Amino acid sequence: MGLASGQEAQHGRDATGGTDVTDPAGAVKRAPLSADDAIVGANQLRRRIPRGDEQGFTLTELIVAVFIIAIVMLSTLPGLYAAQTLSRTNLSRSAAASVAAQEMDYIRAQATTSFSTVVTPYGNRASLDHPGGETVGSTTYTIMWDSEPVGIGASTSACNGSTHAAPQVIQMTVTVSWPNMAGVAPVVSQTELAPPAGSYNPYNGAIAIKFINAGGTADANVVASVTPTSGGTATAYTTDTDGCAFFPNLTAGTYSLSATELGYVDDQGNQTVSIPSVTVTPGSVTIEPSHLYDQAARLSPFAVVGTVYGTSPAGVAPSGLQVTIANTGLSNGTKAVLPSGTPAAVPNLFPFGSGYNVWAGDCADANPAGKNAGGTPYYPGGVLPAAIGVIPGLATSVTLSTPTVAVTVTHGGTAVASAAVTLTATHAADPNSCISGDSLTLAATTSATGIVYIALPLGTWSVKVTGTGLNGTVAVPQLTPTTNALTSVSVAA
Repeated sequence: MGLASGQEAQHGRDATGGTDVTDPAGAVKRAPLSADDAIVGANQLRRRIPRGDEQGFTLTELIVAVFIIAIVMLSTLPGLYAAQTLSRTNLSRSAAASVAAQEMDYIRAQATTSFSTVVTPYGNRASLDHPGGETVGSTTYTIMWDSEPVGIGASTSACNGSTHAAPQVIQMTVTVSWPNMAGVAPVVSQTELAPPAGSYNPYNGAIAIKFINAGGTADANVVASVTPTSGGTATAYTTDTDGCAFFPNLTAGTYSLSATELGYVDDQGNQTVSIPSVTVTPGSVTIEPSHLYDQAARLSPFAVVGTVYGTSPAGVAPSGLQVTIANTGLSNGTKAVLPSGTPAAVPNLFPFGSGYNVWAGDCADANPAGKNAGGTPYYPGGVLPAAIGVIPGLATSVTLSTPTVAVTVTHGGTAVASAAVTLTATHAADPNSCISGDSLTLAATTSATGIVYIALPLGTWSVKVTGTGLNGTVAVPQLTPTTNALTSVSVAA
């Protein structure tokens, strides 16, 4: 039925976009849904249904969360590892302390019946009870013994007492170590054993000597020996952890003492320490002064080259050119050395912490800061070259620079080009600058302009040129630390 005239249909739209129509009688009817109404309804429903990107975590959020968790976990790992390491270390130290205590019990028990077997040879050595170590659980503990007589006035060893102090007791030290100690100190246990009556012959004496390295700490495991100067058999002992070698029960008299260790040198660069005469007095200990002994350092590769002035070539070092090393610890303050080997090296250097000043030449006036016998500087204002540091057991590369001299060889007023020649550089003997003189040679070939470039130490030199049909000598102006230009000379040969 149609709507009455003058009446308007009442419309309402529900959530789906459909239209309700109310007729005059008050009844509500659903009108057919138009296309526009369907679109509007769908949009309304879409707005009411939650979107997918509002549900849970996105992939980016998940990755960030995992990354944060990983950082937190990683930050706790060092603490966990440290705690585990500490726990393992404490267990190892506890076991090592038990091993050391058992070893001490064994030493005391054996000393009552076999005293000499327990305490000798003096020095550091493997345990008699467990020479291969002792295994606790899955860990093998290394056990070392160290025995040494301790004299009156000695703080820790016979080497630290006063001269002629008679030994009283034997100090026994047990050191227990284990693999992967991670910087933890080994377990150390000490005891003192009183020698039984008759252990020491009152008519005999003893010698004690200590070896220390460049750092002032003890040198252990150095083999030292004493030999009667009147002839007889040498007695050898190895230094203990205090660097002390003790020679007991020696017949009174005079002995020579020596010590050697592969790769070691004393403060003078000697591989063997040698003391020609040590006197042994009945009933006492002769204590020798401590000796420096350490792993040898070396300067290698070692090269001497001529200074380059402008565009000039570097001079070539002649054969026989010695270099001087200087340190206040050397007996004379300096020492001349001829580099040798391939590559060239200056070996067997004691590793003084202050290093060495090094320069080319062995004459007194080769020293840029040198002075003559009267105390007058050869070169006023001259200074020593900077010290070169050395490291025990290692090599330090060195290249020395010294003045270059350009020697032009002529014959009949014409430069001799491409000729094989021998240059002999001579520093005359002089009590003030070079007591024995010096002579250096260089075999070379002249350049296209007849020049040979030779590197020479500081001082006053002459150069003689010889070759086929050639023979001539020329004086070289004094070479000084302030020489800052190429020194050129011409020799008519």
